[in-house]
This record gives sequence, C-alpha cells and structure tokens, in this order.
Amino acid sequence: MNSPPLTTHHSPLTEALCHRLTYAAILLLIILAYSPFLGNYFVQDDFTWLEVAVWSSRDITRIFTLHIAHFFMPLGHLVFLIEYRLFGLDPFGYSLVNLALHALNCVLLFHLARRITQNDSVGLIAAILFACNSSHFHGVVWISALPRLILTALMLAALLAFDSYLRTRHRTWYALSLLFCVGAMLSKEQCVVLAPLLLLHQALFDPSREGTSWRRYRCLVPHLALFAAYLAVEVPLQQHSRLLTEGRYAPGLDLRAVLSALTALGGLFVPRELVPPAIMPPLLLLIAVAVLVTVALAARSPQFPARPAIYGLIWAFVGLIPGSFFKQAQIVAHRLTYIPAVGHAILFAVLVMAIAALKLSRPLVRGLVALFVLGMVVVNLLVLDDMATSWRARCEQTHMMKAALDFYHARGLFGGPEKRLTFLAGAPAYSDHLVSLLCVFYGVAPARVESNVFVPKNAQANLTSSPDRLILWWNSATQTLVKL
Repeated sequence: MNSPPLTTHHSPLTEALCHRLTYAAILLLIILAYSPFLGNYFVQDDFTWLEVAVWSSRDITRIFTLHIAHFFMPLGHLVFLIEYRLFGLDPFGYSLVNLALHALNCVLLFHLARRITQNDSVGLIAAILFACNSSHFHGVVWISALPRLILTALMLAALLAFDSYLRTRHRTWYALSLLFCVGAMLSKEQCVVLAPLLLLHQALFDPSREGTSWRRYRCLVPHLALFAAYLAVEVPLQQHSRLLTEGRYAPGLDLRAVLSALTALGGLFVPRELVPPAIMPPLLLLIAVAVLVTVALAARSPQFPARPAIYGLIWAFVGLIPGSFFKQAQIVAHRLTYIPAVGHAILFAVLVMAIAALKLSRPLVRGLVALFVLGMVVVNLLVLDDMATSWRARCEQTHMMKAALDFYHARGLFGGPEKRLTFLAGAPAYSDHLVSLLCVFYGVAPARVESNVFVPKNAQANLTSSPDRLILWWNSATQTLVKL
C-alpha cells in the first residue's frame, strides 16, 4: 500500500496543452453520447420542478418549502428557477444545462483522479469512462436530475479544495471546502455521503499521514459539525414530506434493497440493458471475482497505487447507501448511480493503468488495455443510442398528451374555476405530475384535478363528461387522450 503512484511528469506548457486536449476529448465524447437526448420533452418529475419554478418566480421563498417539491433542495430549485427565467417552457435549454454540468463533473473528476494518482492517464481514463457510462444516463438526460448534477460538482469541488488544503495548508482552500460542503447540503439529501468521503480522503492522501493520532483529523471537525447540523434539521423536516408519509418512499432496509443496490453496482461494470434480469445475480458474483483477480494481477506491479484503488472502491459502495434504505430501493438505487459511478471510474482507471504497467510485454499489454477501454466506450455509446430511442418514445407520450390537452383547452372544455378535471388511471404521468402540468401550462388549481382514478373497463362506457366535470382517458393502444 505504501508503493509510489504511477507518476507522470510534464513541463508546464505540455501539461496545459494536455489538459486542453483532455477537455476537448471529454466535450466531444459527451456530445457524441448525449446529443440524441437533446430537445426531448418534459417527463414526470419535470412538471413538478416547473411548478415550483412558477411559484418561486412570484415568491422566491418557495424554494425553501416542501409545499410542492416534497424534498428540501433550495439550491436545485434556485438553479431551476434561473433556467425557467432563461428558457421558459422549452426543454432544450434545460437539457443543455444538464450536459454542461455533466461535462464539468467529468473535468473535475479528471483533476481529482490525476491528483490522487499523480498520473494524467488515470485521470483521462476515469473521465472518459464516467462521461459515457450508460448506467447513469438518467442522471444526465433527465431534466429533473439537475440537483444530482449540482451535488456531484460541489462534492468533487469540495474534495479537490480539501486536498489542496492538505497539501498546502492555505486557509483559502479550507474555507472553499467548507463553502462547497454547504452548497452540497443545499443541493440534495445524497450529500451525506460527502462526510465519509472527506474522512476517507484524509486517511489515504494526507501528506502527514505518518502520524496515527486522531489529532490530524481535527481539521475535519467543522465539516462534520456542519453535516451533523444538517441532519438534525433535515431528518425532522423530511418526516413531513408527503412522499415519505404516504409510504411511496418510506425508509426500510430489506433483502430486496440490498440486492437492488448490488445490481446497480454491477450495472456500473456491465450495462444492465445487455443482461437479462435472471442472469444478473450470477453475473454479480462473476464481476466480483473478476475485480479481485484484476486487483491481484495489478498488485504485482511495483507501482500499483493501492490507496486510489481503495478510494474508488469505497466511494462506489458508499455512494449507493442512501438509495438502499427505501422500500422502493429497486427503483431508487438505479436512479442514484451517478455519484457511485465516480468511484467506479477511479477504480477502473487505476486497475487499467496498473495492468498496463506490468512488465510482461508492455507494448502488447498496453495495446490490449487501450483496445479494452475503447471497447468499453463503444459498448456504452451503443447502449446509450438504444436508450435514446426508448427515452424519446417515453417523452413523446407525454408530449402527445400535452398536445391533446392543448386541443381541449383551446375548445374551452376546461371550463371555469368550478369545473373538475378527472383523469382515469393509465395516463403516462403520475398524479402529482399531472397536477403540476395542468398548473404550469393552463393555470388549473390543484383542487380541481382528480388523477389516476381507477374505473373498470366495462364501466368506462357509462362515464360521460358533464358541464361540471371533464373526464379524460389515455388510450395506450392508440396513444391518444380521449374525452369520455
């Protein structure tokens, strides 16, 4: 573990040129991977975020309430409000901001990985793998994933600032690390994973780590105090969130939650879309064995950077913990792989470079390693291309429903403030999202809306709209919104 890292040394001019080329490569890869997703219509939670933005534009204090948004994410709501002011109801601008934040996160990951390994190649491979990893595409293309993108940027910035403080002891870096931690707390609840990552970072990369006394961790006391204060406020606050009180995201750890988290972790190595669900459990075991064999092989290198490998491995596991403590973890965990993917990218890049450094047949090994990395990129790009088709179809459903609502609204069928709007079960949006959509686009008060009302099919023929009630049913066969 105390072996030297795989260091690389460049002149300042060469280093600056390498960094610019790296940034260009990252940007080109992101454009190639995610441009098919640009311009897709809003879907599901996006309408709730838009509703919060509409109300916040009238009263900015709304970003600090749980009245609509269910969760306390004021920084995310503030950025979304700025987007709403800039782009209105055009989804293209929102998607573009997500891609820009993803590119920023890839650049920050490049600098963090090269900082802890002293190797530009490790940073480049980590950033490339993270940029096009198809397992976390929800975290990039879904407009509602904005808070997670902001959180990841602030987490990486906090770790980089803290690392700079450990190396230089300049108070400016220390103050910035605290500031970024506060920003992370205002972004999303998943920020709690930053506290153990800060402890892990100091334990592994503090230049003064020769001392084993707990005193060297005193510099983290303010950070940990901030997180303790955050939890003291956040936990009681979230107990009033409707998503928790109604049981949709009620806390509860069970075997399904653990298996879901492990499946999500396995999806970081092998895209889940390529694996039938029945094969995933044995595949997880195979992945674990493959990782152990790779670590054992890489450890033969006298320059194997053990600390960065441990760092990436723990990061991947810690990042999935928040999503594992929900009864709906099979849904939640797969949406939270964006942050664990950072640790996976670091671990993968370290192992790849360690294998390439083995004194077996360096030209052959390095060629095979380069082909392997290129193959991983190509596979993920192909999977993302398939996902773009399915995601576009999903967004188009909502867009078609919105077009039908435009038609009914133009004909005056929404009526006055007393008329109720009833949506039968089966609409391509959840109840809360339908309410938000009607509020944002048509100014319909939530009290007027009944959504996802279940009526047996044989009884639907007896339902008829009336002057005081408009009844709508989504016909999934013809993809149309029908007025009964």
